[in-house]
Amino acid sequence: MKNLLMIIVILNTAIYGQVSADLTIENQQAVGTDFFFDIYLTRTAIEDVYLGTADFVLTFNSAAFTSPVVSREPVTYWNLTSTNLLDVGLIYRLATAPAVITGNELIINLSQVAFGDQQEFDDNIAKINNTPATHRIGRYRVSGISNPSGYMNLQWKATGSGVTTQVFTLAPQLPWLSSPVTINAINPPNAPLNSNPTAFQLSVSYTNGWNMASVPGQNPDGMGVNIWWAYRDPLANVFVYAGGYQAISETTPGTGYWMKHSGDRTYNTGDEWPAGGINIVPHNSINANAGWNLIGGYEYNAAVSGITTTPSGLQSSAVYGYSGGYQVVDYLIPGHGYWIKLSAPGLINLPVSLEKNYSDDIIKKDWGKIILTDALGKCFILYSIKENANLDYYELPPLPPAGMFDIRYGNGRFVEDLNSGIKSIEMNGVTYPLTVRVENTELRIQDETGKILNSLIKSGEEITISSSLTKLLVSGEIMPDKYSLEQNYPNPFNPSTKIEFSLLEDVNNAALTIYNALGQKVLELVNSKLEAGRYSYVWNAGDAATGLYIYELRTDKFVSVKKMILLH
Repeated sequence: MKNLLMIIVILNTAIYGQVSADLTIENQQAVGTDFFFDIYLTRTAIEDVYLGTADFVLTFNSAAFTSPVVSREPVTYWNLTSTNLLDVGLIYRLATAPAVITGNELIINLSQVAFGDQQEFDDNIAKINNTPATHRIGRYRVSGISNPSGYMNLQWKATGSGVTTQVFTLAPQLPWLSSPVTINAINPPNAPLNSNPTAFQLSVSYTNGWNMASVPGQNPDGMGVNIWWAYRDPLANVFVYAGGYQAISETTPGTGYWMKHSGDRTYNTGDEWPAGGINIVPHNSINANAGWNLIGGYEYNAAVSGITTTPSGLQSSAVYGYSGGYQVVDYLIPGHGYWIKLSAPGLINLPVSLEKNYSDDIIKKDWGKIILTDALGKCFILYSIKENANLDYYELPPLPPAGMFDIRYGNGRFVEDLNSGIKSIEMNGVTYPLTVRVENTELRIQDETGKILNSLIKSGEEITISSSLTKLLVSGEIMPDKYSLEQNYPNPFNPSTKIEFSLLEDVNNAALTIYNALGQKVLELVNSKLEAGRYSYVWNAGDAATGLYIYELRTDKFVSVKKMILLH
């Protein structure tokens, strides 16, 4: 057995010692006194790279800088996925650390991402295949340009004394051996440090299906939707939003769009777009309507925390992007679209400087979380709060196109006070089974009838829902202080109405029964053992006659009766 294990280990080492990859620099650009560049890795041999540790070492024209400093840009620029197709950009960004610049060398160290077993390996370790311009290991900023008439002259340091560029791959199975990748380090063109260029390089990734997109400048080849997105779905229109969706054929900077794409693709200047770049346009304020607006930024990352309006104080929502569901964002990234809501018509003014992270201010770490993940790994988090807050600020944008993944509370928000009563969760584009996990709170969750699903979930617990449901009902963990039966709503009704009641304690038999005006039993909505808590049930009376009905809640210790009217 020991000899067999040794042979396996040696074979693993041999196989994964032969991995090779191209290492490139893309999207070089000077903005003010800062210079930006992206690092991409693409495997060239048969075996994929399972990204372990790395040292990225470059030389540059340090004489054109004063006290240069290298730093990481936001997680948006880490485009890495695992074997299980999970986004691991944030994990790798946290593992990346630029070193203090000495002389003319830039050194960026990548530490080993943690994992403990095969499942964590497949979830956490980035898999690099041979798809070009896809696996981006961050965007980096070198600050301190003092001679804008010079050139950056970025060059990979692959040989010589001191630290040199090296990348290690991991074997994809136990014992996950590490071996060096044979690197072809391709030097980029020599880029100018001019802070006032007339064009810029652009790289934007779009996924298969609907994307929120924008155009951050003037395309020299034209502004038509087919020029900007040559590989979009030709059977679907591109839509702008103006109180409703409208099809368009020409694009405008500052406006956002819904664009349906055929397959995943990264668009680059020099490939799908002109090699000379996209022309810079004036950074005009964006005309906006009262209500929701779908917008885009310009050629730089605009910090959401720096957005202002004219007149001031019109912004009445968070700013949302779409990535498998609506998400609060910190930056407007060139080429993508974003939602923002105003309380009245006005102008949206985008900042030119970086600000602190916006999402840290509007989502608190101690809020309760309801984490809903479907069978395709699409995930959305709803929040439960106990504090006083302007809940209208957390309204989500209009529904995305039909069939797209979207989860929200029934009132359109993603934040709610569940202790104020039973709330609904509405779901679209979900692939079942659906996993619901709760953190920092506990809640009762049920379907509309209460017969398919009716569970109490505590913090750290999760349930799996196999039935295809479009709506869930949830309520917070505060227990009722008395038995009660509420008046149905709506009343009168046609054809369905909701009946809510509260149980002070666990009961062996709770019966919710509906009678007609003659006292004849029509339906028994509930007849079962129930735990203490609040409950909501829906009666669909489509087959019942118009008239007066009576509903009764009966337990061993409590009886209550109320009337309701059905009008067809």
